[in-house]
Amino acid sequence: MKVSFHRPTVSSRALHLVADCVNADWITSGGMTERLEAMVRELTGARHAIAVNSATTGMMLVAKWFGPNVNVPRCSVPALGGHFAANAMVLAGFKYVDLIDCDASDLCTHFCSGDFHVTMDYGGRACDASPPCYRFRLCDSAYSLGGIGRDGKPIGTQADAHVFSLQATKQITCGEGGIVTTEIDELAVWLKRARCHGMDADAHTRTGHGYDIVQPGGAFMLPDILAAVAVSQMETAEERRQKRLDIRLEYERAVPKRSVKSGMDDAHGLHVLRIPGTGDGKICSNRDGFIRLMENRGVACKVHYPAIYSLTAWKHLERGDSPNAEKAAAEVVSLPLFSDLRDEEVEYVCKSAKETLAELEE
Repeated sequence: MKVSFHRPTVSSRALHLVADCVNADWITSGGMTERLEAMVRELTGARHAIAVNSATTGMMLVAKWFGPNVNVPRCSVPALGGHFAANAMVLAGFKYVDLIDCDASDLCTHFCSGDFHVTMDYGGRACDASPPCYRFRLCDSAYSLGGIGRDGKPIGTQADAHVFSLQATKQITCGEGGIVTTEIDELAVWLKRARCHGMDADAHTRTGHGYDIVQPGGAFMLPDILAAVAVSQMETAEERRQKRLDIRLEYERAVPKRSVKSGMDDAHGLHVLRIPGTGDGKICSNRDGFIRLMENRGVACKVHYPAIYSLTAWKHLERGDSPNAEKAAAEVVSLPLFSDLRDEEVEYVCKSAKETLAELEE
């Protein structure tokens, strides 16, 4: 049997909604995108939800808006998996990037002191995104749409801005896309203009033939055709979240000592195991061996994530005090987790994981 790491869910409902867009007079960002934004506002309780063409774009635009208000050249990003945020911050104009260590247990990156700080939920588990005394708090909530924060409220309102990914492997996806949620009216207005060339009105709502460019912007819209796929998944979001929870519980029963435990209220975007090194100085040898042996058994696994300073573009960064991130980056491996996994596939992944761990321990 072969089990891929992810299979996209494109239902007949999604195809119907896409066909509606194709047959309409408007196929770029318009009514279907607004429908998706309204669904995200309802799910998260956020005052504003702004759809863009990727989560990285969302982070970059938020940082671009806030940068002049901060008036400092530095920002802080997660040492584990913070490369996406770092890309966005540098593109937004920050000259220096500092690193924050992740939590040793849940692998989330929580807020620390600083003027502009990017934290990260991990695999659908909410970070601590709401402490006071920071000038601006941006949360990379890539896998967290539909999860519950540590304050008992849906993820999306705890920080000044949250950015959710709609990329292909996420639990709510349209192939590529992102959603920014915020309570800040001025930021929401600026983002809506910035994603559409800085125009004073969205192209599908303005009247007459004229328009004004009132701020810098670009073509960062999410097309209705892609939004339609995400809308179809949002309609069954809780049912699909529950299915991923059920799969994670099966994985935890199969390999309890190696699983990063799930919380019942998580969004359940990833199921992560930690495979310690061999103690011979080759700290990734057991984890990489696990991935290789699982691949031999037909099961695809991934790493979430490398330490940012191990990547070519970010090797110049000072590691600082990030022992948890360094250890996690050498140990973590993600099992297949998506709502369309069949029961026999889940059973096979569990069996393969147990056999592989036993083989490594021989």
